[in-house]
Amino acid sequence: MDSTEKTVWVQFRTHYVTNSEDLVLGITGSLPELGQWNVTRAVIADEIPKRSGEWIVLIELPVNVTFDWKWVVLSQENATMTAFRWEERGNRRTVLQERGRRCYAAWNYDAAYETITKFPVDEWKWIDDDAQDDNGPSPESEYVPSRRVEVGYLTSVVVSSYQDIRHKVVAFCQSIRGIFRRG
Repeated sequence: MDSTEKTVWVQFRTHYVTNSEDLVLGITGSLPELGQWNVTRAVIADEIPKRSGEWIVLIELPVNVTFDWKWVVLSQENATMTAFRWEERGNRRTVLQERGRRCYAAWNYDAAYETITKFPVDEWKWIDDDAQDDNGPSPESEYVPSRRVEVGYLTSVVVSSYQDIRHKVVAFCQSIRGIFRRG
């Protein structure tokens, strides 16, 4: 993406239980940012919390585009990504305009979209657990994955490490939140 090109954040979520450490979910589609249907370049989702079957990915995409996409189960066996299973449905078509979007798309079903005016890219926003029910928003919905940084290798490593640490903290908080709520 050209640094002068206007972009928006798009969050994709789904529920899918893989039952294997070697399997992960990803999104691939018609845009270069989605790998142009090449599963080795698919955008890998994060399972938060681990082994929950709740997958989320947040990606920066160009505005004013229409693109097709699908969820795909990827096998990480032998250190190469291969398609283990594709959704058995036609491609979903999404139209992006000037605002970000949240998208929930259950495996093989149509997607539900919500327009978002601002994703917290530069700030970390925690949500009060006492003020929400179990179906409400949670900190993992505010997770922003690491982005490519083109100013140098060291900066990329620092940003990636910071995001990895932040991701692990959110996953840990989600796992212990569940323990205390089961009481």
